[in-house]
Amino acid sequence: MISKTAKYAIKAVIYLGLHSSEPKKILTRDMYEQIHVSESYLAKILQVLSRHNIISSIKGRNGGFYLSEENKNHTLMDI
Repeated sequence: MISKTAKYAIKAVIYLGLHSSEPKKILTRDMYEQIHVSESYLAKILQVLSRHNIISSIKGRNGGFYLSEENKNHTLMDI
């Protein structure tokens, strides 16, 4: 059995894989309803995933989360 956090992390990575790219970054506020988790909790999960290079992120005006080509090589077990 996997934890709720792991389930949400997997959902987030799948969502980013389907809807993001390097030029099209996704904000937390644009995806938390789709994943059915609170915005603040999702933000924490995304920060951890980004810190471990599972997903990529950019801060600032045109920032957000996305999957780079390198990120797409990770397996489910990495998440």
